[in-house]
Amino acid sequence: MSFIVPAGLVLAGLVLLLITLVLFVEIVVGRSQLSPVEGKMPMIEPRAAVLIPAHNEENGLERTLSSLKPQLGPGDRILVVADNCSDGTADVARRFGVEVTERENLQFRGKGYALAHGLDVLAGDPPDAVIMIDADCTASHGAVAALKAKAVEAQRPIQTLNLMRAPQGHEQRFAVAEFAWRIKNQLRPSGLNRLGLPCQLMGTGMAFPWPLARGTNFASGNIVEDLELGIRMARNGVAPQFFTGATVFSEFPLSVEGEISQRRRWEGGSFSMLLKHGAGTFLSGVAQRNSSLAVLGLDMLVPPLVLHGLGIATFCAVCLAVYLMSGFALLALLLALAVAGLFFVSIALAWFSHGRDILPFRSLVRLVPFVLAKFRVHRSRQSDWVRADRRKD
Repeated sequence: MSFIVPAGLVLAGLVLLLITLVLFVEIVVGRSQLSPVEGKMPMIEPRAAVLIPAHNEENGLERTLSSLKPQLGPGDRILVVADNCSDGTADVARRFGVEVTERENLQFRGKGYALAHGLDVLAGDPPDAVIMIDADCTASHGAVAALKAKAVEAQRPIQTLNLMRAPQGHEQRFAVAEFAWRIKNQLRPSGLNRLGLPCQLMGTGMAFPWPLARGTNFASGNIVEDLELGIRMARNGVAPQFFTGATVFSEFPLSVEGEISQRRRWEGGSFSMLLKHGAGTFLSGVAQRNSSLAVLGLDMLVPPLVLHGLGIATFCAVCLAVYLMSGFALLALLLALAVAGLFFVSIALAWFSHGRDILPFRSLVRLVPFVLAKFRVHRSRQSDWVRADRRKD
């Protein structure tokens, strides 16, 4: 026992060190300011279809369509999939003069099924590229042109920058969450991109050349179908590429229950994928000599930020307790302290470059309630496509 426990702690420490080192490298490399990389427009401008899956989004869809419709070029179109809606989502789309298809199927529910249905509709007059944007997002100026050009040029999945922002007047409340989002969706994929490596798909702001989109099975009820899809793409030799020439934006829901539901869906689903597929994806990539698959597996192994920090703190406490009670596990304790230091430096570097504007030093005390709120998020798992409640409290 005196040997097994310290050895097990050292092994666990090495795993934590690897995961934290991945986070550190992504943040350090991603901190550099990236210049927008423009897609090269072909001689003949490609036609794009913007595919918008929508489930009870009548209140936010107008804003989304207002940001996208003026960007359409010759031959471009917007298709809204009103999926199992009980509100006026389809009517809003029709008022804007965009195409809309309504889907009713309570057995096969989920965003993936909505996307698959939309692709079936588009197949009657296929575009050159398909851009998938959620019904609660807005797009930066020129995003449609840049994304369709990049997808046609690269002939692989393209993931653009996807940022969550605080609703106007609520910047302080969401400062910590917005900072964490920047780490996850901006710094980390930017770091991978600068290293010439692929990124995870994020569910919105995705673009695919038509042959690839049509040849892919999107029909899934998995709440993290984007992560699953990116892994499948990497297995097939067309791993997603991060693109900085466009941005899609959305806002955090104001209601407490909506915020918890949204975080539970994202973070719970991501953590579930980590446990079920992270190590297997990495090892499969190594065995197959598929570097893109191995990289996505490693990236998937990095837990949500708060869980990562809590896991390191727990490991440090266990190593310290074992050392004080038995005198063993000194190596594991030193390893735990090294991992904790590496994690702290990673977050500090991220905050210095991408957090000071929204989270000044005096406001760092907000980290405490943010961490405590995470316990509510992870008490249960969400397994269905449920629209986040965006009503005010």
